Amino acid sequence: SADAPKSSPPVVAPALPAPPSPFVFSFRGTVALTLFAQDTPVITGNGVGALAGPLPALGDSWHSGGDIRQSRFSLNVRGPELLGAIPLASIELEMAGGNQIYTVGAPPAVGTVRDAAGNPIGTAVTPGFTSSAQGDESLLPRLRTAYVEFNWNMGENVLRAGQYHNLMLAMVSASGAHPATLGYGAGQLGWRTPGITYSHKFRLSPDVSLDTAVQVNRNSWNDNAPVCLPSMAPPANNCLPAGVSLGEAGWPQLEARVLFSGPLTESPWPHYAPTVWQLHLVGHWDRKDLSGVNTTAPANLRDGLTTYALQAGGKYKLGPVLAAINGWYGKNTGNLLGNIFQIQLPDKPDVQGFGVWGQVGVSLAQGFSAWGFAGIDRPNRDQAFAANLARVQNVQLAFMLAYVNGPLTAALEWMHIATENAVAST
Repeated sequence: SADAPKSSPPVVAPALPAPPSPFVFSFRGTVALTLFAQDTPVITGNGVGALAGPLPALGDSWHSGGDIRQSRFSLNVRGPELLGAIPLASIELEMAGGNQIYTVGAPPAVGTVRDAAGNPIGTAVTPGFTSSAQGDESLLPRLRTAYVEFNWNMGENVLRAGQYHNLMLAMVSASGAHPATLGYGAGQLGWRTPGITYSHKFRLSPDVSLDTAVQVNRNSWNDNAPVCLPSMAPPANNCLPAGVSLGEAGWPQLEARVLFSGPLTESPWPHYAPTVWQLHLVGHWDRKDLSGVNTTAPANLRDGLTTYALQAGGKYKLGPVLAAINGWYGKNTGNLLGNIFQIQLPDKPDVQGFGVWGQVGVSLAQGFSAWGFAGIDRPNRDQAFAANLARVQNVQLAFMLAYVNGPLTAALEWMHIATENAVAST
């Protein structure tokens, strides 16, 4: 008999590829290095932190160093459409959180004091350190922003919750040595604060848009003051009842902004928007409770303090030249980094002031550009003296030769700071 036909093996269908994840992850960042030489230490820090107030110095004060604190990194996750919007979660860190020597403290130690001959003559308390002499090169991270965003129709409507830039930061200057900080203490206001932001974009024409935004932020004032002891209370004492900020005991910060933008064009510097022109107007209001939570100020002392600020500015690019200006006028703007970073004590009077900065840049050949900057912050002199502020005027001048090629930026920058103290000029 004939052999029975052999059966073929079953056909196995190839496995289907896994569906792509609806979430998209991205990592972005900037590695920044600043090498500096400085003729005197200043109160705001050295290198990228040099913004105001030379410290008293004797003899040769020149010093040099390197700084990577402006290096920053962001992690972003974009999700699938939700409620008709594209959701985004973002967190950004930088390396400006201090260092292992001064930021991570240790209990003080008692050491032996010796005379010139090495003989013990007593004891003294010395600071405790948690690191070696190289600990100031072991930098600690600092949070910049952390927020969740819902974006409808490619930016037409955006709702953002979390820590983000204040609306007062409508425009920042160009600087390689002080990236995004040049002008603080000399005409720039605003920082990063937990809050809620809503913005809407109007298309006025194919080339002109109007961006409107409102923001509610956590308030702040003298947040680094000590906790009040049982016998202490503000405003007579500079302390915080139960450790709660006098700003948080008051009303939140409220900000609103309108920003007009012109046609798109190539920007000579990453921090300037790629538009031919820009005009912005921003307002800020908040109120602090000077007696803090669960207390009331005595009849002879006021119980509240109001901060307001109105800021306006813009930029225009004509051929290879870009000109920008930004100015503000306000009252009690220390919590916005105005009044030369100064916050008066709770029992002191109001301090009004103004600030303005301007910058001109010229694009040269092959990615090179030259920039000049000038800015001033000037509290009201009489009010500053009455409030016992230490500084009554600060001026910044800077000139920069820069090179930009895609993601690479290099710059040579000269900066001059002139700070007038309340008791003497420097």
